[in-house]
Amino acid sequence: MYQSLLSKINIARGRSSKFFKVDLHVHSHESDDFPRAGHKSGSSSNITERDKSATTKDFIDAGNKAGLKLMAITDHNKSKIAEEIASLSDQNLAILPGMEVSVKTSFLPESTVHILSIFPEKFGNADIERVFGKGGMALYSERKDDAVLNIPIDEFIKSVHSNRGICIASHVNSNKGIRTLFRESSAKLIRTKLRKLEFERRENKNDISPQEKLELESLVSEWKELEDELQNQYLLFLTEFEFDAVEVQKSNDKQFYSGTHVDDLGIRPIPCVIGSDAHNLSDIGLKGNCTYIKMTRPGFDDLKKALLDPGTRIRFEDDVPSPPIARILGIQFDGGFFQQHTISFSDNLTCLIGGRGSGKSATLEALRYVLGHPTNHLFKDKQQDIQDRLKYTLQDADIKIAFVDHNGDTYILKRRYGESRTGCYEIDGTARAEIDVAVASNLQAKIFGWGEIEELARNKREQLLLIDGFVPELKVTKERIEDLHRTIRENTNKITTLAEEIKSLLPRVAELPTKKALLSKLNSDALNAVFSDYDKNQQAQGAIEGLRNTVIENRKPFLQSDLEPFQLKEVLEEALKDILTKINNYSWENQLKVQFGSSANQLQEQYQSLLNVWEQLIEILNEIKNKLEIEGVDIDNNLNKAAEEAETSDAKSMLSKRKTLTEEVNALQAIQDQIDQKQQNLQTLLQDRWGRIVPELQQARRNATKIRRGKLSVINSQLRSLTATAKVNVTLLHQKERKAFMLTLGTGIKGDPEGLLKKVNRHYIADKYAEHYSKRHSPHTFVQAILDEADEAGKNLQISSEENDNVTKVISQENALDVRKHLHPKIDGGPYLEPEKLRKLLEIEHCDTEDLVQISLDERLIEELSPGQRCSALIPIILLEGDCPLIIDQPEDNLDNKLVFSLVVDIVRGLKEKRQIIVATHNPNIPVSGDAEQIVVFETLTRERCEKIILGSIDCEDVVDQVKGIMEGSEEAFRIRAEKYGYKMRAKPEQKS
Repeated sequence: MYQSLLSKINIARGRSSKFFKVDLHVHSHESDDFPRAGHKSGSSSNITERDKSATTKDFIDAGNKAGLKLMAITDHNKSKIAEEIASLSDQNLAILPGMEVSVKTSFLPESTVHILSIFPEKFGNADIERVFGKGGMALYSERKDDAVLNIPIDEFIKSVHSNRGICIASHVNSNKGIRTLFRESSAKLIRTKLRKLEFERRENKNDISPQEKLELESLVSEWKELEDELQNQYLLFLTEFEFDAVEVQKSNDKQFYSGTHVDDLGIRPIPCVIGSDAHNLSDIGLKGNCTYIKMTRPGFDDLKKALLDPGTRIRFEDDVPSPPIARILGIQFDGGFFQQHTISFSDNLTCLIGGRGSGKSATLEALRYVLGHPTNHLFKDKQQDIQDRLKYTLQDADIKIAFVDHNGDTYILKRRYGESRTGCYEIDGTARAEIDVAVASNLQAKIFGWGEIEELARNKREQLLLIDGFVPELKVTKERIEDLHRTIRENTNKITTLAEEIKSLLPRVAELPTKKALLSKLNSDALNAVFSDYDKNQQAQGAIEGLRNTVIENRKPFLQSDLEPFQLKEVLEEALKDILTKINNYSWENQLKVQFGSSANQLQEQYQSLLNVWEQLIEILNEIKNKLEIEGVDIDNNLNKAAEEAETSDAKSMLSKRKTLTEEVNALQAIQDQIDQKQQNLQTLLQDRWGRIVPELQQARRNATKIRRGKLSVINSQLRSLTATAKVNVTLLHQKERKAFMLTLGTGIKGDPEGLLKKVNRHYIADKYAEHYSKRHSPHTFVQAILDEADEAGKNLQISSEENDNVTKVISQENALDVRKHLHPKIDGGPYLEPEKLRKLLEIEHCDTEDLVQISLDERLIEELSPGQRCSALIPIILLEGDCPLIIDQPEDNLDNKLVFSLVVDIVRGLKEKRQIIVATHNPNIPVSGDAEQIVVFETLTRERCEKIILGSIDCEDVVDQVKGIMEGSEEAFRIRAEKYGYKMRAKPEQKS
């Protein structure tokens, strides 16, 4: 279903540059020693009849079979067959004509070296012959493999260059190789090596004197110095004589032609290639003996460009990059500003360029929209700007993205503007409704819209989220932290609910102490004896009534608001009835009705059974209550009889008063018992909060810090390895990000919330109470210090500052006691707590404190830096970490060109093979010196629609013209690139009159 979409995207990717397999050292049957068995690992040891009768087409077939996209035919001193084979080049395999030439040297008598000379496609034998000049080479018909060109090496290379060719030093570490010859020509090195070997042989036999051991150590040191000196001379020779590359035997050898080896000499890295040196058909493109070269179109021109920039354009089989783990192949629009455009992205670096309002940022925002990334972390005006842009560019548009995940599976993500979520489909159109694109881990990308990096530089919480995004294993710990946060909030609700219930009951027991005092005055042995059974009965009735109320209270959630039983079956059957007209066309309708009805019956039965158990409990307690009430009537009759039989009116009055007060006190005491039970429950919840929940939360936070610091260790190691001059470092302070805590207390700053410390005293703003408490205390220790009854002097709330060995009270004992008095939720100094003040106090512990990220640039915290410097510290971190697609709008904002080139470009060049990078930019250094594999050029003539999109790599001449025409400073960017990587500036096209 979506094959045509992928086809369009692949066509659009056709002019992006990528790595192609290349063999630059292949012999044909024009070499005297063809065919012969190979000498390399994996080479063919058998010569076939096909080798003996090889035709030009056989070489084409062999190259295609080996997966080559570019091949050079380099026979010994001859090029006619090379010309014939090269003439058969096609779009599948480009073939270059060349020769392997033996050139005489002055290093040793009669010494020669082999040099590969390779020329553009369609270059003829006659053109190639011109490079020999007056070199004394035999006539072509008489020329043999061992023929020698008798002219200086540098003159030969200049001649090749003047005839548009390139020169590669053949198999430099083997026979006829330049490095081998260099070493053999150093008599001093040879003598030193021989003496060293002799001493080492004797040392192995324990036949060496102490003096000779010292001499051996000296020889080893001298030999190493000679090796280094010779290596330096060799590298300088290659550079001075302008070799375009060297042919090495092992991929590991390339390290000796780059890095400090050349930096210390002040020369550019020397390109290294590996060739098969095939002398039979089977060895062409031999595994492990080819080079992978990044080109847009395999051919001589792109090969030459690659040799100028080996750091990003030349790889060997063991280090050729596989595609990034996940990548966006392209995006297709149907309607809206972009009309019917299809835009493709390379696997590496894609740069979007164009004038203001041409669609660069809109494309990135469309990617964000389809991928379902939220924007609620941005400032309100920024969110509105994005919404306005989306509405303007995507109105009435369908947008599709082709996304390859880390497993290599391709998905089509589709969303029409205005739809609530993105649909996910396989290539054949199968809907993957179970995949929520916005949260699916395999369909993620990092997106930074315009100005978001600068916002990130100001927001500590967002910086932590950035770091967390690099640590997927942190997810479980963060979920545990969130669970504990929920537990604390639930604990707060339970505690404050109990405090509210206690507060509502307190007025009802206000007279209990007075009535108890009056009752105690009526106590006498005679009265107590008379009231013994009465007191016992009243006590039992109160206890049973309390238990009955508890059961009734806990039964309430099982009933409706009017305490009527739920009619679950009727509710479910009515709900089913409402949808029957909408499902009557499906075969499973009857099955659903039967299954639904059966489940509704079962649910109603189980609910009724559970409700019956509650009713049974209440019935049991009602029976006991009735028994106690009957017993109470008998006791009351006895008391009445005792009163009637009393001899005096005072005795009768006392019996009546005692009875009345006893009833009142028992009723009030039952309420007090409820209060005491609730207060005990409240204290139990507080103990559980600080004895279990908070310690578990603190441990989870410590675990999170440990995991983050482990990742930061890796990040800092990567940052130190950068070649950029700016040194970036990231550290983490455990749970020191407490801004929410500080704002909850109240800073007094205009625009901040009033806070809980308002009116604590007239010093709290000037003396920065909130700032000091948030630095010295966690929310948990602060709340506990407020409620700590044992700390009468408020020591835990005092704060001192030590400066120059002098201790200054920032918050004195007196002020600390003010804070405690202001925040403590006691009701009239008693044991009970004011619910609203208690809630506000406990909610301090809801403040989400976090680890504090500290990012520094050249040992200065980014808070102390300019916006541009802050961004330059963050960009390396953003680019370095993660393997999902990275999408950035104008990363160069606030950076000067020097930082763009030394920081952004260097990192992009080093990382674009490890992850896909898509950048919208106005700075030409990023696509030009970043060696962009794909450049997307937007052109628009009106505000209503995007008129034209041009796609291609930095190698494409029309793209280069667009870069120069659109991007201010592009000529300087190309000049810097040419200076650093040795490219030649392309002449400006003449203006037509």
